Amino acid sequence: MAALYKRKSRTGKGYTWYVRYNQFGEQKWKTTGTADKKLAEEMRRKIEVETTRLEAGLPIHNSINRISFENFIGLYIADRIDRMAPRTIKTDRDALSIFIVFMKDKKNLVSSITSRDVEKFREWRLKSVAPGTVNIALTALRAAFQWAEEHNYTEKNPFAIRNLKIRLDMKIPRALTPDEIERFFEAVDNQHKPIFSFILSTGARRIEVYKLLWDDVDFRSKTITFRNTKGKKDRAVPITLELAHLLKSINRVQDRVFPYNVSWFTHLFRKYRQKAGLGDHLTLHSLRHTSATELLRGGANIYTVQKLLGHSSISVTERYLHALPDDLLEAAEILSKKAKITAAM
Repeated sequence: MAALYKRKSRTGKGYTWYVRYNQFGEQKWKTTGTADKKLAEEMRRKIEVETTRLEAGLPIHNSINRISFENFIGLYIADRIDRMAPRTIKTDRDALSIFIVFMKDKKNLVSSITSRDVEKFREWRLKSVAPGTVNIALTALRAAFQWAEEHNYTEKNPFAIRNLKIRLDMKIPRALTPDEIERFFEAVDNQHKPIFSFILSTGARRIEVYKLLWDDVDFRSKTITFRNTKGKKDRAVPITLELAHLLKSINRVQDRVFPYNVSWFTHLFRKYRQKAGLGDHLTLHSLRHTSATELLRGGANIYTVQKLLGHSSISVTERYLHALPDDLLEAAEILSKKAKITAAM
């Protein structure tokens, strides 16, 4: 029969529950890594079951590898660093570090975290940052603890809770109007027009433009391939006749099609945005939003737009439908006419 005992922590602050049990006639001790008696009791029962099965010669469930948050971060980041973008790695590291701060002097083992801890963490973060920022951290932590579960560092992912993320009001992407597009390109110097024309024609992200190599431009198959894009997937975009002329007008001075620093694209956009007298609410990424909006306005199928721009889900593409009030009004008028609605009614 296993029993629980309290012991002072090595730091002298607080205490930790330990389990004392007998296995094959030998007395053993095991720390639960927590001061929460309810959690410690769950671990005590688990040890009892595993000891009974072991002494009976029966297989036991995979034992959990007990690991501290600090050590876990090192293993987790090392596993992802060659597979994920630096920005994603930073998000992961920041989210885990913030979670450690929250759990300080409470629990320090990955396996000890419960769904209740997660809910408390969410409420704690909401007191200091915006809901969108909290959702980013929750997404990163859910992925981290899923990895922990798969690698036997915890029995169950405590972040795998339904409706954990805060519901946000859908924001309509900020796109340039046809008039703003014309004003912007009138302000752009000729040497930089190919950059912005390319972004608008392909809906490319800034990092995709920066990483694009001439080797990924295939005039024979009329295809541009953006490598290792968001979500670590390749994305192919067809080369239209106009796009082919644009690309062939660019001098091949380096392996990269646009040999600028990644932040330089943003700098250039801001420069010409100001010159054109456009609002600060528009960013370089607004050109990508404009591509999606103009495609839908032109009658492109929403699923085609999703595939062309590399959206993770159709719901992402659907946001652009809300950016077409004039088109929706036109559609509503068509329905009104079909329904034979008259002023007399």
